[in-house]
Amino acid sequence: MVEKITKKELKQPDRFQIFLANLLSFFLQHRKKVIIGGTALVIIIFIIGGWLYYQHDQEMRALTLYTKVSEDYRLAVAEKKDLTPIIAAFKDIVNRYPHTQSASYALFRLGNIYVREGKIDEGISWFKKYIEQNRKDNELLVIAYNALGICYEEKGEFKLALENYEKASRLKSGAMFESINYANMARVYEALKDIKKATEYYEKARTKTVDPVLKDWYARKTNLK
Repeated sequence: MVEKITKKELKQPDRFQIFLANLLSFFLQHRKKVIIGGTALVIIIFIIGGWLYYQHDQEMRALTLYTKVSEDYRLAVAEKKDLTPIIAAFKDIVNRYPHTQSASYALFRLGNIYVREGKIDEGISWFKKYIEQNRKDNELLVIAYNALGICYEEKGEFKLALENYEKASRLKSGAMFESINYANMARVYEALKDIKKATEYYEKARTKTVDPVLKDWYARKTNLK
């Protein structure tokens, strides 16, 4: 049932009209401030929009180039070609698009390539650059720490190797690599002649792996003397 509007209510001013009148009055009193504030807001929105567009454009350009270089790398490895042009191309991505995800991946790939080429110190340098720019817990960061550990093992710097393996094991994303991490740490402790620790970590690796061959291998390693 529709309620009847009284004569008194009809004579009262409309609330919306009052709101508009007050708004107009406020604008007239503070017109300069409103215009300045509105202009500033438009400029801020324009700058943010422009920056987001620029970032997106940079990401897409970098991704296109990274995809091409990655394919060139795959073919070069398969055909056993010189990787010097590939290294230069990945470095170009890092230099031209330093704040993109593709540049981050390029840092990691450069570390891998240098290690593959037997240039361990260069590999360490690029893996460190990747880690410096990617502190967020993720699987690739776990792999980067493990890669550093392997590099230091290769150089006979076992304490530094162990330090990086431990960093990898502390990451939440490292859960899926637990068996590998423990085996890496066990191997270093074995090289350091700390048989007790080596045995402990080989046992941890054995309990975490689902591979029967590795289980058997780790079980045999726990019998170190």
